[in-house]
Amino acid sequence: MKLSEIKFSDLDLLPELHKAVASQKFEYLTEVQAMTIPTTLTGKDLAVQAQTGSGKTAAFLVTIFDRLLKVPKKKTHGVCPRAIVIT
Repeated sequence: MKLSEIKFSDLDLLPELHKAVASQKFEYLTEVQAMTIPTTLTGKDLAVQAQTGSGKTAAFLVTIFDRLLKVPKKKTHGVCPRAIVIT
């Protein structure tokens, strides 16, 4: 797994997420994460294909957790998923 020069601490994440990421000893983004997280943090959808172990799942989860914590849940009538990850 190749690492980029971008650190998780450089990202505009909530303090809780920075703490969680640091607790897992993640410091630098992988190349896949560096190419995807800045885009997904802006709310844009993305499809990614990369090798197992490249950091795809963490890239999506960091973005999803950040959005779920920052954007309040809207009242809906029925089931309305707030995130979908197709694997």
